[in-house]
Amino acid sequence: MKYLGWSLLVLVLGGWARADGGGVEFKGGCFLMGAEEGGYCEERPAHPVCIDSFVIDATEVTNEQYGACVRAGVCRPTGWPRSGILPGPREPVTMISWEDARRYCAFVGARLPTEAEWEYAGRAGDGRYYPWGDARPTCQDANFGAWPTWGHRCSGQYWCRQARACRGQNPGHPEPVASRPRDRSPAGVYDLSGNVAEWVADYFDPTYFQDAPFLRPMGPAQGHARTVRGGSWDSPAWNIRLTARMPVDPSERLRNVGFRCARTLRRDAPEQPPELTRRGVGCTRTPASLAQR
Repeated sequence: MKYLGWSLLVLVLGGWARADGGGVEFKGGCFLMGAEEGGYCEERPAHPVCIDSFVIDATEVTNEQYGACVRAGVCRPTGWPRSGILPGPREPVTMISWEDARRYCAFVGARLPTEAEWEYAGRAGDGRYYPWGDARPTCQDANFGAWPTWGHRCSGQYWCRQARACRGQNPGHPEPVASRPRDRSPAGVYDLSGNVAEWVADYFDPTYFQDAPFLRPMGPAQGHARTVRGGSWDSPAWNIRLTARMPVDPSERLRNVGFRCARTLRRDAPEQPPELTRRGVGCTRTPASLAQR
């Protein structure tokens, strides 16, 4: 569905509003982005960020929606079929590259969200680490922790144990979008912690948060990898925090990575630095190309 011509409800709660057409509007503002402690070093330090008003999809783009772009001759088909369970129409589209995602968003009059917008959609208001708050995740909260018996081998004993913690309770593949009521931000954005991880617009640099600009951060000007945000159906619990970020080769087409789209509404970010201070210690400064994990 195209963003053009969307109408917005009058009700605004805590800086956000529901938009007709499946999106959520966020009023321009400031927040503390990143983690003060815990997680990986590239999530730190927590630092002040101010962004413009924007609207973001309430759910990840589905196979049904992406298929319309393919039938229009704009998007290329996904990388399926491969080993595993073939996706359904209401499941998030996967097996698409960063460019595939960018092209789809342009097709519907939008773009990929920035890292800052993506995190703001989940954390704006109280800086929570999960859509439901700060409580440690359970297997019912989100679709995660079900590394499959098929496909790539799981390496690393501790990592594998955590990545399989919800096997038998969670399906081991994507679910239809918005299936988990707890995996919903207060504003109404679904599946930020589970189901599939998501491409965002930014290049990846593990040290970017150390001196990122506070006003409208767009990520590094160049890089080798693009950033993926959020957890997926095969993620261990520590990878589903709203601050989690990872580098992925933009040409990759993965079964656990999808996307959602966004659009700027007004250029109204506060021009003065907010009264927020950086907290925590980030990664040791090494070239991004050498520090990717």
